[in-house]
Amino acid sequence: MTQKKLIYIMDPHCGWCYGNSASIKEVQNHFGDSLPIEVLVGGMWLPPQAPAGGTDLYGFISQHTPRLEQTTGVTISQAYFDLVQDSNYVFSSQEPCAAFVWAKSQRPEHSVHIASAIQTLLFQKGKRLDVPESYQSLMEALELPYSDFTTDWLSAENKGKTQTEFQEARKWAQGFPTLVLQEDETARVIASGYFKPENLILGLSEKLNL
Repeated sequence: MTQKKLIYIMDPHCGWCYGNSASIKEVQNHFGDSLPIEVLVGGMWLPPQAPAGGTDLYGFISQHTPRLEQTTGVTISQAYFDLVQDSNYVFSSQEPCAAFVWAKSQRPEHSVHIASAIQTLLFQKGKRLDVPESYQSLMEALELPYSDFTTDWLSAENKGKTQTEFQEARKWAQGFPTLVLQEDETARVIASGYFKPENLILGLSEKLNL
């Protein structure tokens, strides 16, 4: 029997990934266990190239936000834009990706939800993603010990797992988000950027007889 799954490659700082959150959840809800979804984080902005907040980043993001909101239907909060203007904050993907990898290792069945929840912390609540307390409510919702998270989050072991995930994601992703269909040992990119869930569901249903 052919083993099939979707691999969803995203990054916590990627606005289009945030715009895709509802879409990937709808795909998951439609197919359920018949087409599992594996989420990989890609490390879009890593030190020393990770941008700091301030005028330049604010100008770039505010220029592109209207199209993102119009296309995907999401809204970006003022709290996020306040963070974007903070020159003391570096938008590094390392910390939120490591938080995702740790939480996913504990609750793999909730990986789509975890990825979406971390992006909600950023784009809706304007939370810094480089401090552990920003993730406390998420860990509590997942019924994970917050003390374990704070100990393991940026440990050498978890950072190593995160780097391994970056390498795996980059086998396919030229940008974020990217969606890969894997059938046994064969994998191919089926979507890059924002996708409409109804179109994807129809295409996958016809191709995979689901």
